[in-house]
Amino acid sequence: ATHLPHQAAMAAPFPPPPPGYGQGGQRTLWVGDLEEWMNEAWMWNVFAYGQTVTDAKVIRNRATGQCSGYGFVEFANHYEAEQVLNGWNGKPVPDHPHGKVFKLNWAAHGLSGSKGGQAGG
Repeated sequence: ATHLPHQAAMAAPFPPPPPGYGQGGQRTLWVGDLEEWMNEAWMWNVFAYGQTVTDAKVIRNRATGQCSGYGFVEFANHYEAEQVLNGWNGKPVPDHPHGKVFKLNWAAHGLSGSKGGQAGG
């Protein structure tokens, strides 16, 4: 079964950034404690609510193809990534049957491979 969040359960989209704010800096968040059914489509659906997601990737075991329990989501700019990190980290994942909370941190590398931010974990 495909599990997609009920977007009405998410907080309202974040306000737009002040002019010129957040255009540089880290744009990629590490997303931890993912379950097997939490795939890229799920990540896009969750994180694109009110933000501009430019990429999402679930890290998989090369031998089995199963989710390794974490992934990355990249936003259009630092401001949107920062708003999600500060606003959603530790908050309940919508429609999760067991009340799981978001585990978010700055990624050590962007999805494009550029270094920046803190190590996830």
